[in-house]
Amino acid sequence: MYLSLHQGWNYFKEKYGTKIARQKVRVTAWNVRSRLLNIPDDISLEQIDLKWESPRAKGYELCHITGAYYSFSDMPSAERLKSDLTQMVEVYNDVRILLGRHSPTSFNDSLLAQSDAIFPEDEQDEEASYQDTIYEKLDEGSTVPADKKKKAPPATLISSGKTVYGRDATIAGKALRQANFACEVDPHHHTFISKSKQRPYVEAHHLVLLSRQGEYDFALDQPANIVALCPNCHRLLHHGTPQERNVLLQRLFDQRQQRLHVIGIDITYDKLTKMYDSQRSDDLNFTELDL
Repeated sequence: MYLSLHQGWNYFKEKYGTKIARQKVRVTAWNVRSRLLNIPDDISLEQIDLKWESPRAKGYELCHITGAYYSFSDMPSAERLKSDLTQMVEVYNDVRILLGRHSPTSFNDSLLAQSDAIFPEDEQDEEASYQDTIYEKLDEGSTVPADKKKKAPPATLISSGKTVYGRDATIAGKALRQANFACEVDPHHHTFISKSKQRPYVEAHHLVLLSRQGEYDFALDQPANIVALCPNCHRLLHHGTPQERNVLLQRLFDQRQQRLHVIGIDITYDKLTKMYDSQRSDDLNFTELDL
């Protein structure tokens, strides 16, 4: 049995259809959870399994934001249930504060608009959506702000006990514009034209890995730390040998060291290469794209 704070599946299904709705509610649940900074440990379960394969059941699972699980063979005491319910009401009240003057529908629309551009950094199956959304949300007329220090955002805890940080596709789009949609390893690297914006297709990559945000007081998800790469160079950074990879890292580090310093990220080339040497497969933030 679950105690669950979750979103309304039917709203998403009717707005997007089942397939796309599943993607939207997953990211939106993460978005809401990351804003709720005082979720008690007793009701911090972030995934549920209804043991049913119907589309509706799977939708309900993805709509879950936070909660608790109770086994029928070992039900908690009445006092524990009362405590959990009381804490859940407090979390719900926090959601109402987030809602503010929005109606539930407009609040959902607002979250969806933001979720369309924000992706968990540690979710590899979100990588393709992240790169695609950069071009979908590209605002050719917007100004690119000057580099400056920004306070590091809070992380969100996922059910496996790891923390992840959000990537904002609109910020990445500004970095691609700064690079004139050319690979920053070599602007002559050949790529293709994106059908959505009729621009050369390059991909955004956080030079100082976003999974290491917890080591820094200032935000890593900034244009100064986001480099534009052709698909081949992007794959090389993630899947190439250290010898080939470090040639690219040296070039990118030399280009970005001063800008990184301006935003409060001081790192040596040696530390950067060791960061890539020690990255786990789930730090890669990268999934093959169908090109």
